[in-house]
Amino acid sequence: GNTIIEYEINPINAHSFKDIKDKINIPEHLGVIDVYVYGTFGVDSKTYPPSEQQKIKNHVSTNLPNANLYFTFDGVFFYGKVDLDYLDDLDNLLKPENITTSNLGVYVIVNETIDQINRDELKFNNVRLITWK
Repeated sequence: GNTIIEYEINPINAHSFKDIKDKINIPEHLGVIDVYVYGTFGVDSKTYPPSEQQKIKNHVSTNLPNANLYFTFDGVFFYGKVDLDYLDDLDNLLKPENITTSNLGVYVIVNETIDQINRDELKFNNVRLITWK
């Protein structure tokens, strides 16, 4: 019986996607299968020429089908759902200088059932547990 632990974190200011990844709490006492983050990331980097924009869009559409990019002067808005492990790849792809996020939804998929999870051990605000059978 898998369960999704859902919680929200306040906006983050960081210099890289790795910095953001490091600020997301994952319960170490549970059998974590995967972690997703959902929200908007304002990325200061550079102004991308059209061919580079398309190359980045192609990469994102292949690897992150639930995400969108909007290019701006000196950066990118990145919006959607992303696997936590993929944040490192976004550093290589977008080469950020600064990043500010919206509130982020965090979804931690674990092996345990709801009955096996002690809510008091989860150090998140407004945590929800979701299960399916």
